[in-house]
Amino acid sequence: MKQLIDKITFRNGATVNNRIIQTPMLTNSGVNEEVCEDTIRYYAARSRSAGMVVVEYTNVSPERRSFQILGRKQRTACHL
Repeated sequence: MKQLIDKITFRNGATVNNRIIQTPMLTNSGVNEEVCEDTIRYYAARSRSAGMVVVEYTNVSPERRSFQILGRKQRTACHL
């Protein structure tokens, strides 16, 4: 029987250390349509336990924002 802590190898050859997957978490931590160091640290910390981490998106331009959280100010600095 397969266990959550067993390694898994996908058909393309990619291997993950366990079968635990963290789904994307919307932190809205990017600034000026760029991923920042805080975002990278956030996901790096979570990747220590999950076998795979699916990360959130960031906007490609101010005009192409898919949605905004109402009442939330535009970020000018990166910190979670």
